Amino acid sequence: MKNLKIILGVLFLIAFIGCDKDDDNIIEEEAKLPGDVLLIAPLKNQTCEEGLDVSDELSKITFEWNDSENTETYDLIITDPESGNEVVSFLNLTSPTRKVDLVKDKSYTWEVISKNSEATETGASESWNFYLVGDPQSNYAPFPAEILKPEQSASVELSDGKAVLEWQGADPDGNELIYTVYIDKVDGAQEPPEDLQNITGTSVEIELDENETYFWRIKSSDGQNSSYSPVHYFKT
Repeated sequence: MKNLKIILGVLFLIAFIGCDKDDDNIIEEEAKLPGDVLLIAPLKNQTCEEGLDVSDELSKITFEWNDSENTETYDLIITDPESGNEVVSFLNLTSPTRKVDLVKDKSYTWEVISKNSEATETGASESWNFYLVGDPQSNYAPFPAEILKPEQSASVELSDGKAVLEWQGADPDGNELIYTVYIDKVDGAQEPPEDLQNITGTSVEIELDENETYFWRIKSSDGQNSSYSPVHYFKT
């Protein structure tokens, strides 16, 4: 009986040590995941005037971000915020900076993905908008609004037949914005009713039908210039 207790004690100790090693391996693996990236420049929701002229149409912009932990390479991705389409991307960069030639007088969105060869998961930055200045203007178009709620392709549960739409906007000149909500069952481009036009806030509650797919986008206006968000959709 005494020998049995000794054997059981040894087996328990071996199992405990094995679990402890497994925990150490898990912690070590987690520590190897690439960290998230902090963006530096161009600044968020600002006009960018630091570009070097390449031609009448193009300007060379320097993108900068902080080194992230456990990272070997970065992907720099630049998109058109109005269409959502990718403008250009640079993959497997080894330094936290890149010079890029871009068309002037346009808004852009940029983000950076961090990677290493030991992890399948990646780190990411926020997505920042900026406006690349060309010839001096007295007023620049607002940044396309960012859709917050409902998220793309979400299923929405109506409350008393209604749903809340939320978004956020910004203007490079700091002007107050008014918004128009385009929402329909066709393409998000049908003429909206008057109560969805010239909205000063960034949310609205509207009546919708059950079991339908809705397409929607936001028009942002500063009174002189305007922009449109990409079309999103959700289901009720």
